[in-house]
Amino acid sequence: MNQILTQILSRSVAESNDIFSSEYREAPVKFDVNPLVLSVRLKKMKELDPTQWFRLEDPTVKAKLMGEDFYEAEAIKEYYGKKLMWTSLKDSRLSDYRTHLMGFLEHPKSTLTKREVGMVVTLPYFYAEDQVLDSIIKKYRVKDCPRVTPNMTTITRELVYIHNTSRWIGKKKFIFYWFADDNQFVYNIQIEEGNLLRKFFEHTVLTKGTNVFDTHISKVEYPFDYYKMFDFKVIK
Repeated sequence: MNQILTQILSRSVAESNDIFSSEYREAPVKFDVNPLVLSVRLKKMKELDPTQWFRLEDPTVKAKLMGEDFYEAEAIKEYYGKKLMWTSLKDSRLSDYRTHLMGFLEHPKSTLTKREVGMVVTLPYFYAEDQVLDSIIKKYRVKDCPRVTPNMTTITRELVYIHNTSRWIGKKKFIFYWFADDNQFVYNIQIEEGNLLRKFFEHTVLTKGTNVFDTHISKVEYPFDYYKMFDFKVIK
């Protein structure tokens, strides 16, 4: 279990390992409120109105802070603080990104470089995704799942919708829809966020909870075992 959680952390907070590799010196950004708390509020503002855009240091973000933002920021700090501690014990050679992140979590600064701001802004997004993935790991069978024959045979599966997460792949953002079968194995459908049919899919499939699919599948083993669905159709 700990190994799987470590893999998730490696996937999330380590995706930006190279952002500190340049020697270019940037002008500092000063804050009079913990930047992680501001990042929590900024994420919520973006979710409420995707068309608006604010910098983390914008006074509007600070003006909209609520008490819950401080509690969530503390939860994020504790979550990644523990994960990074276990990672450092297993691997003494931390990447620059992890080193900067651990330093920020242990000793929050009021002045950050723009790259450090970018690191802090992403943490609430990583945290939201990791909470979903952690819950899947705890409840479903995500280890040593049976392999599938690599062919184009269509299979039929009755699946229950669990939750969704999002991830950037290159320059495109994808929504990952997670399902489970009656054997507690996990399945995944990936749809680009900008796909015009995505909202229709959510309305017709996710609202039902349980659906029967004709689909092809392939086994994925990272960050845990699950089956990726493709060329699928809903038959019931």
